Amino acid sequence: MRADQHRAGAKKNTRLDTCETQAIGRSKGGLSTKIHATGDALGNPTGFHLTPGQAHDLQGADVLKVQ
Repeated sequence: MRADQHRAGAKKNTRLDTCETQAIGRSKGGLSTKIHATGDALGNPTGFHLTPGQAHDLQGADVLKVQ
């Protein structure tokens, strides 16, 4: 009989399932946030804009294009 970590009842990493370890928005609850960023020719960040996860990507691009 084989007993790998899943069949043997190995301890699960419950720390990753808590809301404290999630960043912006709720990934498991359906809500999320998109980060739209711009940079210069060297790759240095020059600006960013946050939009709701359900918003279209171009909403963030329009704001950054004006900057």
